[in-house]
Amino acid sequence: MTESFGASYVALASAQDRLDFERSGRRRNEFDAVDAQLDELVLRALHGERVVELAHAGRRDVADGLALTLRESTLRAALDDAFTAAQQQERGAWYLPQKGSLATGVIHLAHWWRADRRFVLTLAERERAAPNFASADTIAAWSVLVPLFEDLFLPLKLRSDRLAPKTREQQQQVWTTTIGPTYDALEVGTEAVAQYRPRTGWAELDADGVMARRDALFDSWTRADIEGARRLRTYRIGKLVEQYYSKAKNGRALRRRVMTKDLEPILSAYFGGNWLALLAYIGEEPDPNDEVTTALPNPRLMVGSSKRVTTVAAAHGIASEEVERMLASFWNKSDGSSPVEDRVGALRRFWAEFHALHARQTSAMRSLWGLMSGPGYHVRHSVGWYGDAPRPGLAEEPLSPALVADLRRLWGTKPFKSPERLVSEPSYTAAAVKALGPAFDFWQEIGDSVWFICEGLESRTDLEGLEQYLRDRRALGRLEAMGCPVDGEMFTELRAAESKLGPPVETWQGEHQIGGATVRFGGGTRRDGFELLRDIVARYRDVWTQRHLETYLQARWKDELVAVSDAYHRFIADKAKPPTVKQFMKIATPACANWFAGEVTAVYSAVGLKAPIDAPTYSPLLPDDCRGFTMLVFVNLGGTPVRHERFAISQEAAREHQDEMRRNNIVATLADESLDWVELAEGLGRPPELTDFGAGKLEHYAELIGADADSAWRAYVGAIEAALVNPESSLTAASEAQ
Repeated sequence: MTESFGASYVALASAQDRLDFERSGRRRNEFDAVDAQLDELVLRALHGERVVELAHAGRRDVADGLALTLRESTLRAALDDAFTAAQQQERGAWYLPQKGSLATGVIHLAHWWRADRRFVLTLAERERAAPNFASADTIAAWSVLVPLFEDLFLPLKLRSDRLAPKTREQQQQVWTTTIGPTYDALEVGTEAVAQYRPRTGWAELDADGVMARRDALFDSWTRADIEGARRLRTYRIGKLVEQYYSKAKNGRALRRRVMTKDLEPILSAYFGGNWLALLAYIGEEPDPNDEVTTALPNPRLMVGSSKRVTTVAAAHGIASEEVERMLASFWNKSDGSSPVEDRVGALRRFWAEFHALHARQTSAMRSLWGLMSGPGYHVRHSVGWYGDAPRPGLAEEPLSPALVADLRRLWGTKPFKSPERLVSEPSYTAAAVKALGPAFDFWQEIGDSVWFICEGLESRTDLEGLEQYLRDRRALGRLEAMGCPVDGEMFTELRAAESKLGPPVETWQGEHQIGGATVRFGGGTRRDGFELLRDIVARYRDVWTQRHLETYLQARWKDELVAVSDAYHRFIADKAKPPTVKQFMKIATPACANWFAGEVTAVYSAVGLKAPIDAPTYSPLLPDDCRGFTMLVFVNLGGTPVRHERFAISQEAAREHQDEMRRNNIVATLADESLDWVELAEGLGRPPELTDFGAGKLEHYAELIGADADSAWRAYVGAIEAALVNPESSLTAASEAQ
C-alpha cells in the first residue's frame, strides 16, 4: 500500500525538506495566489515595513479598523475568498472569534526598532486593535501574522521581567517547542537568538549590552528572504500535520480530536478554515464519524408577546384562554407574559422617567453625574469627601417608587458560582441600565457633558469637540450600527449655541480660613446658559425616542438572544457536542443578566432548547434597603461619620483627623464587603466561613475590629448578622450616620 503524502511529509525533519517535498507534489497549487500574498506580507514585516494599517474611529488607544497593505489590489478577491469569516464558516470554521483584541504591534517589531531602538518594545506593546472579525484582513492578521510574529518575539519576551514565564522549566519548554524550530525554519538569526538562551551572561550586561543583542536579533530579521517566509509557512503547516498523525488511526483522525485552540489559526491561515482541504493536502480520507457543518440553523426565539394571544389563537383555531394557559405554563407565570416582555415594559417606563429627569434639570440642581452607573449605597460614598462624585442614592432617588420596585423585582437576582442557585443583585438599577445599553450611555453622557461645560468645575470637552468626544466613547457609533442614529444636527445646534452662553466665571468648590487667610480649593469656571443646551438636547432626545425607541428595545433583546442561539450551534458545529451548562452560561451571560435576572434555564427556553437542569433556587437574605443595611453594618463595626476636609487648623488636628479618616475608610470598606458575605450565605445556603469569604480580605483590617483574625471574623459576622436581624433600623442608622 502506497504511503500518503502526509505520512511521508511528517517523517521529514526540516522545514526546507518539507517545502521541497510539497513543491514536488504540487500540493499547494490551489492556494498559490494567497500563499504568495501572505509570504510577501511576512517578508515585508520582517524587513521593517508596516503591513497593517489601523483606523481609530472610536477609542484613540485601541484601533477599531484594520487593513492589510497589499502590493497588488488585483489579488484582493483571492484574499477575501480565503479569509472572510462568512466564507470560512461555510467551510466549517465555526471556531473563529466573534470579537477580541489583536496585538498588531508585534507584527511591526522591526518597524518600531527602526523608528526607536530604545523603546521598541514599549511602542509595539501599545499598538493594538479591536477590529471587525468578519473581515478578511482581520482573519488573515489573526491567523497568519500575529501568531507567527509572536513566536519570533518569544526570545525577547523571555528576557522581559513583565512578560516571561516564571520557571526555568517553562522557559526551556518554550525554547524546545517553539523558538528553536521557528528560527531554524527562518534560517537567519540563529546565532543572534542563541544569545537569548539561558546562561548566556545576561546578568552581567549593561544597557548597551542588552541593546546590542536586541539589535543583532532584529538586524537578522532584515536579512531574511522570500524563501525564509515560505519555510515559516511550512513550519506552521507542519505543526498541524504532525498533530493529525499523532491522533490518527489507520490514517484517519476525527477533526475534534486534532484541532486545538493553538492549531485553529493554522487551519484558517493555510486552508481557508477547510478541514476537507487539509485532508486533501495530506492525502487522507475523512473519518466516517466526522461531520462538517456549513450553516447554522435559524434561531427559534420563544419570547412571544401575551398581547398576541387573540391573533395566535385565531391562527391555530383554538380558544384564547387555551393559549393563555399554555403561555402561563411555559413561563410559569399567571399572566403568561414572557420575562423579556416584562423587562422591555419596565425599560420603556424607565426611559420615560430618565428623559423627564434630564429635561427638568436646572443649574440650581446638582449634576446627574453617576446616574444609575453603580449601586449608589457604598458607605465609602456616604462618609467620605468626594467633591462632585456620584452621591449616595443617585441610583434610585430620582425614580418613582413603583418603578424602583419593578427594577428590583426584574433585575434583583443574578447567578451564584453555579447556575443552580440565584443570589441577590444589589445593583439592580445598574443591571437595568446594562440591559438598556448604549442608548442610556449616550444620552446620559451628553447630559453630563453639557452640564459640566456650563456648571463646571471642569469639563472633559467643549461644545466644538463634543461630537468627537462622544464618538470616542463609542455609544454613538453603536446606536448608528443598530440603525437608531442620533440626528447630527444636534451637534450643529449645540456648537451654534456657544455664542449665547455667558462669559466664563471663576468658581471654587470650597474655602477655609487658616491663620486669617482664605484658602480656596476646587477651582474651575461656570457659564450661564445650561438650560439652553439642556433644551436642545432634550428636543433631539425626544425625537430619537419617537423614531427609534421601540425598534431599539426590540433589537436589544433580539440581538442578544440570536447571539446565544448562534453561539450554541456554533459550539456544536465545532465540538460535535452541546456545551455543558457552565459553558452555556458563558455564552449566555449578557442575555441571562439583561433579560432573565440570571436564570439560565429561562434562556434555554427562550432560544428553543430544553434546559438540562431544573430552574435555580433562590433564598433571599439581603434587605430591600441595601444602602441602609451596609450603613448599619458600618455603625455596628464602630464607624463614625467624618467629613473629609482638605485642611486642618493645626498639625495635631490634621494627624487626628487622618487617623479617624483611615479607620473610617477601613470600616466602610468592610461594611461594603458585607454584601459579599450575604451573597455567599444566599448561594451556599449557610453562613460562610472565613475560608469561603477569603482570609486575605480581612487580614489587613483585623487589628481594628479584633485582636486576631478569628476574633475579627467573629466581630465582623456579628455586625452583619445584627444588621440582618434588625433591618427595620437600617433607615434610622443611615440617616444618623450622615
